[in-house]
Amino acid sequence: MNYRIFPPEELLDVEIKLPLSKSISNRALIVNALAAGSKPLADVAVCDDTSVLQKALASDSDEINIGAAGTAMRFLTAYLAVAEGRETVLDGSERMRCRPIAPLVDALRSLGAEIEYLGQTGFPPLRIKGKKLNGGSVSIDSGVSSQYISALMMIAPTMTGGLSINLTGEAISLPYIHLTVSIMEQFGAKATFEGNVITIGAGQYSAPDNFSVEADWSAASYWYEIQALTCGWTALDGLVENSAQGDCKIAEMFRQLGVESSFESNPVRAHLEATPELTPRFEADLTDNPDVAQTIAVTCAMLGVPFRLSGLRSLRIKETDRIAALGAELLKVGILLATEQLEGDEIISWDGVRRPLTEIPSFDTYDDHRMAMALAPVAVFIPGIIVRNAEVVSKSYPEFWNHLRAGGFTIEEADGEGTIAALILLAALTVTGVLLYLFDRRSDVGNNGYEPDSSAAPKEDACCGMHITCEKDSLLSSVSSEIEYYDDEELDTYAGKAPEDYSPGEIEEFREILLTLLPHDIAGWARSLHLRGISLPAQVRDELILIVSEARAGLNTKTDA
Repeated sequence: MNYRIFPPEELLDVEIKLPLSKSISNRALIVNALAAGSKPLADVAVCDDTSVLQKALASDSDEINIGAAGTAMRFLTAYLAVAEGRETVLDGSERMRCRPIAPLVDALRSLGAEIEYLGQTGFPPLRIKGKKLNGGSVSIDSGVSSQYISALMMIAPTMTGGLSINLTGEAISLPYIHLTVSIMEQFGAKATFEGNVITIGAGQYSAPDNFSVEADWSAASYWYEIQALTCGWTALDGLVENSAQGDCKIAEMFRQLGVESSFESNPVRAHLEATPELTPRFEADLTDNPDVAQTIAVTCAMLGVPFRLSGLRSLRIKETDRIAALGAELLKVGILLATEQLEGDEIISWDGVRRPLTEIPSFDTYDDHRMAMALAPVAVFIPGIIVRNAEVVSKSYPEFWNHLRAGGFTIEEADGEGTIAALILLAALTVTGVLLYLFDRRSDVGNNGYEPDSSAAPKEDACCGMHITCEKDSLLSSVSSEIEYYDDEELDTYAGKAPEDYSPGEIEEFREILLTLLPHDIAGWARSLHLRGISLPAQVRDELILIVSEARAGLNTKTDA
């Protein structure tokens, strides 16, 4: 199933009920299955990964195929190794047969587990004979996947002498290990994590009376991306501010990309609001947060913000080689990623230089849910993009496309993607050219491509491309003369001004322009202001929302009639 995507025509103003965390759900399912007299957990994530694990735990078959669910493969390998009296063949998709499992198998074997490779050594499928393990001490490389470590941790209480896990190498995704400790403790286990040693005592899990799963921060990252690329307001239900999920760090990261977060506890909810505050260059070590690499890279690329992301060595062994896939797909929007390896680390970067866009991109997703969701918001700047095999989002966020529709995106099936109508193509190129021209102007940087040259005199032609007076400079002048521009260049003097700092006369300037616009033009104008670094006065913002809301209500009334 391929989808063609168009951006919202109005200002973004949406409330989303995020999916529950699959990281918490999958750990809780394993621990609950090991607990004495436990009942099925009432409320866990609804997605392919969690469903696969639930079915496997409920099955008494001697053959289990977990498809592309990497978490299930690792957790079940450990779980089945301590399932006394049971022999099981554990297999997966063709891609799963290429994802390494040897570090976990080696650690389990050193503790007495009976596991046999049925194909290539070091990779699934596996034949596992469950038995009681004595425990003791084991060492494992912590620089490949934290899920190997979490898998060992969760079965440790079943071992006669408990388990001490010595982490070697430079650890990645440490927050996920702390998350595992937290969930185990909620089910009665005793675990400590000090230095590079995790110590877990022998004992019996007991299911808590009121265990609950919070909303998924990884899923929230795509709404942070959408908020950064548009303007308006987004509410995310169920998102906990001080979460044990490692990806909660995106709130801090996206502050550099123009998104402010505020949280409330009753009900639990996050509010996102776009600001004009953009860093001139984004750098981050994603060792603890590799799953948001695609989201951040695409966001920076579309905003015209040069970036350098390190700590990505685990991306090569995910659902796909995410570094290679990201490089191939961003090239379709004129972004050439640089990759480097440094002391065992994988790094990607972009110098801010954009290549010409010659066609509407059709993005491949590589059977990777995160590729699909990270690339979909590109439609904000390139209306009519196509995301191939869009159904892959069911792995972690089955309602993603429906939620995009709720946010105002138009999503159409694109079976005939090779014959896009010329009118749609021209319209998309028109909007694309204006916005990409804007970002190139906004991210005007020095000769090294990274640092802004604050001492340089303003360029006579350094214009955003979205005013009537900029038409002569637009990249689109040779493409179409039917382009809408906003006659508001006088507002450029307010770039960087806070919403509450406007004088009554300045507020009136915004109001006069607002009143000249049709309701369906308002979102584009607000986006233009945002991308030029101009904040709306608070009073005008309220009026803008009212106009859009009334127009939307009128449209709904006509539809109902």
